[in-house]
Amino acid sequence: MFSPSEVTIAQAVAVTSESVSHQTVSCQTELLSCDVVSKEEFDNLKEELEKIKKEHHELLMKSTEREVNQVPSQYRPFDEDYFKVSDDKVRFFTGLTNWDILSKLFQFVLPHFVAHSSLSKFQQLSLTLMRLRLGSTGVELGYHFGIHPSTVCRIFSDVVGMLYVRTKFLIVWPERF
Repeated sequence: MFSPSEVTIAQAVAVTSESVSHQTVSCQTELLSCDVVSKEEFDNLKEELEKIKKEHHELLMKSTEREVNQVPSQYRPFDEDYFKVSDDKVRFFTGLTNWDILSKLFQFVLPHFVAHSSLSKFQQLSLTLMRLRLGSTGVELGYHFGIHPSTVCRIFSDVVGMLYVRTKFLIVWPERF
């Protein structure tokens, strides 16, 4: 019923669990020369695995960006047509009072935009104003605009910097007494 090695192990476990003193049960396996990998081979395999992981991640990101860029702009959210129809949308999403002010702000900063091919320049401004007004996260805005959260962060940083440079003269701080 039991092989001699199974009986020995079973007896050893029983003795170990019943006795107060600890007994060590060991098992020896044979290593074949084909099972042993040198440290150098192991390091090479580890480096190759890291390269493959990095390549996989890059291909995944390119695939995602390609899918987003294939969506026609008329189906993308928060473009000019979306805001033109309702000042309430402009007020809620951007904090500006109406479409005319949003449109004039866009025309004022338009020549100074950094090129991002994933969104139109107006959508970049909309994304930035929405993040400032609503406190939306990069992940949330990524879902709304169909882009990766890291792209949201990059666009936000670029547009906020550009808005600061272009509109800082409009902010007047009162004098301290």
